Amino acid sequence: MTSDDIADRYPLPAQLDRDEPLRTGDPVVLPLADGGSVEVGAGVMNAHAQEAYAWGHCHALARALLELASDRWTLAWFGARNCWCGRRARQTCECQVDHVAVVRDSLVLDISGLWAVERPGPRAFEAGPVLMTTALWSAICASPNWVATDIEPARLFAATLAKQEPVLLR
Repeated sequence: MTSDDIADRYPLPAQLDRDEPLRTGDPVVLPLADGGSVEVGAGVMNAHAQEAYAWGHCHALARALLELASDRWTLAWFGARNCWCGRRARQTCECQVDHVAVVRDSLVLDISGLWAVERPGPRAFEAGPVLMTTALWSAICASPNWVATDIEPARLFAATLAKQEPVLLR
């Protein structure tokens, strides 16, 4: 999938205007799903980054990882089997989605690193991986239940993960 295909299939919401490009280590305040926020150093892996990109910004990180990944990786979601919000106008509802990551075969890559679908670690999901659709992606990006996110810090974290997990680029 080319970068143009990714942009068409998984469009981003309006992004922040910056006077200068974001650099690794630059401070960034990211809102959290619970209404709070956390300050991270862009591209610097620590507990704050893991909190932000596991709980609210995972979709931005997955989108950024997809830009770096080989064609063998795809965007997928994990979460609940059934809609709980009652607005189910689509086959799959954004309320079902708890986490977004990139997947290949039985491998998953997210802020916590590389893991196997059959061994999710501390976060177990009822459903997933389920391949992301363009409609569900758009619903997630527009949903008030999901955190508005900025792709530039996510791209710096994706680059850091790609160095730590070179399997992404194979």
